[in-house]
Amino acid sequence: IENLKQELANDSQMTILKQAILKGWPNERSHCKKEILDFWNHRDELSVEDDLIFRGQTLVIPRGLRENMIHQVHSCHLGVTKTLERAKDNLFWPGMTKAITEHVLQCQICLTHRDSNAKEPMVASEFPDRPYQKVGADLFHFDGKNYRMTSDYYSRFFEVDYLPDTKSATVIRKLQ
Repeated sequence: IENLKQELANDSQMTILKQAILKGWPNERSHCKKEILDFWNHRDELSVEDDLIFRGQTLVIPRGLRENMIHQVHSCHLGVTKTLERAKDNLFWPGMTKAITEHVLQCQICLTHRDSNAKEPMVASEFPDRPYQKVGADLFHFDGKNYRMTSDYYSRFFEVDYLPDTKSATVIRKLQ
């Protein structure tokens, strides 16, 4: 946070933006300083708190930290969509979506593994003719206890049973 505050103080665009937020924006876009024109469409959402600039609940990032922030949100190499979701939760600057998208699409690690994670086509199962002709079952753990859930594909009715243990004999007995 201190690094961010320092970068905000040293960035001339952020200084002008902070003044516009605190003193008020001009009534017309044509009277707005060119350094902060990119923020014009977001002017009603911007605020200053504790020397930080926010757009809603997200931090406005100065130019000097943007590249670092892109590397931080993409450190897991989750792809364009997930990286953008992660960034939009906490960060903002005009053109952020484009900058992150370009970075992810040029990432050598992502390019190397992109084809190995190809999407599988959706396979629709046939709708059963009668109840309990086809069922799905799964085990799950909740609140320190094990359970088995069975769902009927025909009626979408489901049953949940407590399992004292997850031994196959116990699971088979509950399924029967």
